[in-house]
Amino acid sequence: MCEEQISGDFPIFVNLFSRRIGAKFSNTGHAIVQISLDNEYVIFSENHENDQSVAIQDLFAYIGEIQESHFDNIIPIHAISTKPMKILEKLLQGSTGKYIADLNILFEGKISEQTLIRLMEIPIIDIIIEGIIQAIELGNSQKLLRCSITNHGILAISHDVDHNKLPKKKMLSRYLYLRRKKTRVPVSYLIKSILNLLPFINYTDNYHDFLNLESRYKITSTYFFLPQTYHEMSPELLLNLEQHEHEIAVHGNFGTAESSDVLSAQIISMNDHYRPQTDYSGIRQHYLEYSFPETWKIHAESNLKYDGTLGFSDMMGFRAGTAQPYQTGLGIVEIPLTIMDTYLRKFDHPDLHSYWQSKIRRIIPWIKYTKGILSINWHQAYLNMPFGYLLEFCIKECLKLNFEFLSHREINHRVEIQNTLLAATENQVTILEDGTLTYSEEFNLAFHPKNR
Repeated sequence: MCEEQISGDFPIFVNLFSRRIGAKFSNTGHAIVQISLDNEYVIFSENHENDQSVAIQDLFAYIGEIQESHFDNIIPIHAISTKPMKILEKLLQGSTGKYIADLNILFEGKISEQTLIRLMEIPIIDIIIEGIIQAIELGNSQKLLRCSITNHGILAISHDVDHNKLPKKKMLSRYLYLRRKKTRVPVSYLIKSILNLLPFINYTDNYHDFLNLESRYKITSTYFFLPQTYHEMSPELLLNLEQHEHEIAVHGNFGTAESSDVLSAQIISMNDHYRPQTDYSGIRQHYLEYSFPETWKIHAESNLKYDGTLGFSDMMGFRAGTAQPYQTGLGIVEIPLTIMDTYLRKFDHPDLHSYWQSKIRRIIPWIKYTKGILSINWHQAYLNMPFGYLLEFCIKECLKLNFEFLSHREINHRVEIQNTLLAATENQVTILEDGTLTYSEEFNLAFHPKNR
């Protein structure tokens, strides 16, 4: 009864946690995890006298220690009170808003915006789940494998196509804007912005530049098209993207986050332009428009499989609190967005270039540690803007840590394989009498990539 209640109150968190440890178990009498509710605490493991695990009452105190120690010394967690559990569930719902300041409502205005920025640079839910698993291991004297869809981490590059090209003066106006802010801008950019005024040059039509960059690193990316930009595309260029194995997906126009009829009309319109019955796997909403739970339901009703909307509009970080793709419980998989190019120029800092590079170097190791996804949205028209080089900077940083490069569709496909196994009636994981875990070969390949 308690487990049913906990799953009902915190369904997305419980699903993410269960997936991390492998949810399909047999021999229920020897279950690894028996979640219970006691005195306003969700209990994940018995607290043994010498295991040094903690019960979380104050989310900030726990995360504060993690920030200081990084991930080398995560503190085991045997229980979490219901108040922080509700915060974690709301993060996964994405119901707090797309701006970093929106989180003040969730955290009751108790922490500053700068503290929020630092906090959301950490996939706090993934770290808490790791702390829970460590407490379970201590309590059961048993090592658990961490289930994932990757062995090291995944870089998922996408391009929201709001424009196929920008007005001729846009690059020069961007240069002047940054100079007024006293932001360092290379002379080469000034030269490009002047050349861009010529009628036969356009540095904001970046399809071939992206193709060259991503081919060089063997990257398959995802293009999210608005209907108007899709209709401007030539069939030859769309075919070229597909031949390079890039994904064509839906960028939901205004109104599609609130109406399945409007979204269906957009998909029909896109099909009429290029190829009837195109099977679009996923969507990201324009301007990251989103409403819980309606938007996820609308996406599922339109036969889309994943959403890539949940990211911040004004700061890089983990809006959903996780770097993992996860089941929403509403027929759609969420692939959270981590970095977007649009806010890079807007932040006030004496050296924006060093500032963003340090942020990226802080975020990527967390994704490596949690075997998660670095999802980047670099708008089609902005590769040659002053901070465009940071996309390749991210690629190189991920290469150092042996990340895989996958499109959103490929990520969703791996999640679907796991879903099939978890829903299967036959046993995929067996817990023997002595507590040893044995896995079927198929389960091993899907959930433990290092064994591939």
